[in-house]
Amino acid sequence: MLLGLGSKKIYQAGETLLGQGVQASHVVVLLHGMAKVTAIRENGIEILLALRFGGDLVGEMGVLEKRERSATVTACCRTVGRWIESAELERS
Repeated sequence: MLLGLGSKKIYQAGETLLGQGVQASHVVVLLHGMAKVTAIRENGIEILLALRFGGDLVGEMGVLEKRERSATVTACCRTVGRWIESAELERS
């Protein structure tokens, strides 16, 4: 069902899919590739929280809770995903 929503987007290595501290407005379903989930702690140190691969959904917690992103998601290599706006997700 999610694969029929949103639009396809290609991310290059190092490109940000979701940014920490940004108000959540969409989710991304990863189709191919790999992304890392990181967060900047209060002391300024970046920590690795997770690795995500094709088939994973990222950004859902911020959208569901209508809050700012708690982490950054960055493409580790060429990564293909479906960008789905929160309004479209809520309608489905």
